[in-house]
Amino acid sequence: RLQDTDAKSRVLVLLTDGANNAGSVQPELAAEAAAALGVKIYTIGVGSEEPRPVRMTDPSGQQRIVELGVEADTLRAIADLTSGQYFLASDSAALSRVYDQIDALETTTRIISEVHHVRELFAFPGALAALFLALELLSLGLGRVRIP
Repeated sequence: RLQDTDAKSRVLVLLTDGANNAGSVQPELAAEAAAALGVKIYTIGVGSEEPRPVRMTDPSGQQRIVELGVEADTLRAIADLTSGQYFLASDSAALSRVYDQIDALETTTRIISEVHHVRELFAFPGALAALFLALELLSLGLGRVRIP
C-alpha cells in the first residue's frame, strides 16, 4: 500500500521484540525492499534489552520459562537501512513517549476533505402526522353532527 501513496513521506512503525519467529523473509531483506520503495521504518523494541524469564506455552501446550529480550541489534539494523530510528519501550508510559517522538519527527500535514450527502427525511413523518391530525379533526366533526 505504501508504494502506491502520493504522500511526501512513507513511514512504517514496527512494534516488536525483534525476534524473527514467523515468515520466510529475513528482516534485513524486508528492510532493504522497504528502503528501495522509499519507506522509512521506525522500530520500537518492546520489553528489555537484557534477557528476562518469560512464561510461554509451546505448540504442545506445555508451559515453559524462556529467556527473552529485545533483539536491539536487528531492530537498529532495520531502522538504519531505511533511514528510520530505533526506540526502546519497556512499559506503556515509555511507549507513549516513543509515539510522541515519532509524531514530532514526521510532520507531514495532509488535508482530508470529506463530503457528506444528506437527504433530510423529516418532511415525511411530519406530513403523515398532519394527515392523521386532519383525519382526527374530521372524525370529531362528523361525530357531532346535529340533527334538527
